[in-house]
Amino acid sequence: LGAGVSPKVPKFMLMPTKLDHLKAKAETAARVVSAYGGSTTALWVGEAGGAYNSGRANATDAFISAFWFNHNLATLATAG
Repeated sequence: LGAGVSPKVPKFMLMPTKLDHLKAKAETAARVVSAYGGSTTALWVGEAGGAYNSGRANATDAFISAFWFNHNLATLATAG
């Protein structure tokens, strides 16, 4: 979503074109793990923050944050 200081963060949380940037990255990561990792290698997400620099007040610390988080979670689960 970008820098937490950006006033666009709340808008980006609901923008499908912005949210779908993760899809290609997740699919690429899944292909790499599948091709080179072997049957015992798993793909994990260690951290999934919406906006860096401590987030955005009233956005990343609010209910609206669930929309981008759930979208990302579903995108990653679909990719494998």
